[in-house]
Amino acid sequence: MHHQVEKYQERSPRVQINTASQNKALVIQNFLDNRSADVLEKGVRLPSSTIQLRPLNVAELKNLEVAKKEFEDLKIRKSALADALRKRGGFGNYLGYFQDRGWAHATEEIKMLDTNFEEMNDLSRRAITNSKVCKTFISKVNFFTKSGGMNRFNNIFSSAEKGLLSKERNDPTQFTKMDEIHFRDYMAKSKPAITVLRGDGRDVTPDSFKDLPFTNIPAGGTSDISFAGVVEHTHTNTLKNGMVSCTTDFDTALHFATEKHEYGVVWELELDKYIHVADLLKTRNFKNRFPQQFEVLHPGSIPKSKIKSATLYKKNVPVEKRTS
Repeated sequence: MHHQVEKYQERSPRVQINTASQNKALVIQNFLDNRSADVLEKGVRLPSSTIQLRPLNVAELKNLEVAKKEFEDLKIRKSALADALRKRGGFGNYLGYFQDRGWAHATEEIKMLDTNFEEMNDLSRRAITNSKVCKTFISKVNFFTKSGGMNRFNNIFSSAEKGLLSKERNDPTQFTKMDEIHFRDYMAKSKPAITVLRGDGRDVTPDSFKDLPFTNIPAGGTSDISFAGVVEHTHTNTLKNGMVSCTTDFDTALHFATEKHEYGVVWELELDKYIHVADLLKTRNFKNRFPQQFEVLHPGSIPKSKIKSATLYKKNVPVEKRTS
């Protein structure tokens, strides 16, 4: 046993114990554990990877929200452009569309955007983590939008859209993401109130009309308030997309009220939220299969507050009118 101890002691000087390194590591650990108040006074510099950057303040969070919204809109429009060119132009890669037409400026602009897109996307995901990444992301978005990059991309987008819309469409499968962007903007705009009519002859009699309740007019089917939903609604007789069909034409309303019924009701409604089918389809060069119906769609059920009156008809003869 004695000799073993001696051998160990003989070997021990070969083990280099760096007391200074141990102390420094202990100081760093104490700093990270918040157990030492005088660490900074000791002059110990922490590795940059261990420094916690401060969280975002209110102003930075607000600016980040604005920048993310602009970036998300850019991603949506960029995806829509690729989708439309693939479906309408037959190009698997949208750069092929620009190259095919000799749009050198557009090709270079999209290539430049693609180069920065991945980096901006990564910064967007990490921007909430600390102020430095947030500042970098906001700066890149602001540079793109303020230096004209967004305007150049929008011009490319509009030029491609104009070319794709030069040919009329007449198939409910031909809508694209570009149409949905247009529809989103269309629905966001305020519209003047209009008077519309709706004819209904189901289960209507003179007796039932006297007690006819003025309640919300329900929308049938599965809700799909979109450009695709409008096209599908207008191209089928049975598909319902969660919209209420009305018209600005009295004869059309009366036709639906009494064509298959002895009695029918024509509702008079005032709407300020609606889809003017003919106008919408015209702006997207989509064939309107039933222009003579002068159809107006209300997204979702029509509130009872929008009902102005209900008139009972026996074929073409008015019988009685009730007001709300």
